[in-house]
Amino acid sequence: LRHTHASCTRQSRHSPRPAAPWPQRPAPEKSQPGGMLRRSATAEQLRAFMTWDHDVFDDDLYALWHTIAHTGIRRSEALALRWGDVEVRRAVVSIRRAVNTQQRGAVKSTKTGGARVIDLDAETVAVLKEYKALRGSIHLDFARADAYVFGNPEGALRSPNEISRRWR
Repeated sequence: LRHTHASCTRQSRHSPRPAAPWPQRPAPEKSQPGGMLRRSATAEQLRAFMTWDHDVFDDDLYALWHTIAHTGIRRSEALALRWGDVEVRRAVVSIRRAVNTQQRGAVKSTKTGGARVIDLDAETVAVLKEYKALRGSIHLDFARADAYVFGNPEGALRSPNEISRRWR
């Protein structure tokens, strides 16, 4: 099953991507020497993206984008989440670690150096429950408490850079 999922994922990555519901973003403006302004999506743009990503693109990482959008957690924190950090009965997620961008396959403490607990809305709980069932249908180990929620097709940590490239 792992190989089937991996080949399907590779196939979808190399297939033509449906047109996104917004124009290409312009080059970022310089804010100061060496610095760049970060632009955030408006609520309307985010809603359009989430609808497109789920309904048109049928993205295997929709649950990741949804979780980030609805909790505000950082990309590296989302990728380091384990199922044991997600408490669906209490509708909370514990942020305890982040992916280390300097050392492949390693985790580190969060940017602030401490753990925190974030409340989840009912829609996010439902998305995560559905995603866990999907991951578990691929391989039971992918749904265990110590498994990465948004692990790669082999169950290992995803690279934050890989995730950023999906946005380009």
